[in-house]
Amino acid sequence: MKKYMVSAPTVDRGAISHLFNNLDTILANRTLILNTPEYYNVQIPGCSVSGLYIGAHKLMLGDLLVLWQDTDWHTDNMYVYAIIGSPLSGSNSCNIWDSARKRITSVHFPSFGKLAFPALNYIQHGTFTATRDNSGIKFIAGKMPRRERSDIDIFALVSRLAMLREH
Repeated sequence: MKKYMVSAPTVDRGAISHLFNNLDTILANRTLILNTPEYYNVQIPGCSVSGLYIGAHKLMLGDLLVLWQDTDWHTDNMYVYAIIGSPLSGSNSCNIWDSARKRITSVHFPSFGKLAFPALNYIQHGTFTATRDNSGIKFIAGKMPRRERSDIDIFALVSRLAMLREH
């Protein structure tokens, strides 16, 4: 009997911690990040959508910013940055930043597809199939930069954003 397994991409806890320790700065510069391909495409190892039969898909910083604003990837004090699970059974594990408690933790959501499929549609096509309120309205993202690895990491980006703030 053949078994199918899925594993999430390698996690860089230092980079993820740096992202969330500087979340206010990143959110304050959301527009700049979304409109600058080098910033949009910053990769943070461990930010991904991974599922049985669908594989592992890395998320760029810009993807996260869009998902946090326009989907259930951000609710109340919770910012999802990775999900792994099964589209068939719906079982899943989500890695989140709990901004109220200032810590990273894992939780389970009622549905893998409710989080995974909007993210996959966005990174593959630049669209969502439904808005946060499930009204069925198709959201078409602005010009999504070409998905290619940035030459800078989250540490360099935060440093650049801090320098911009000083000027």
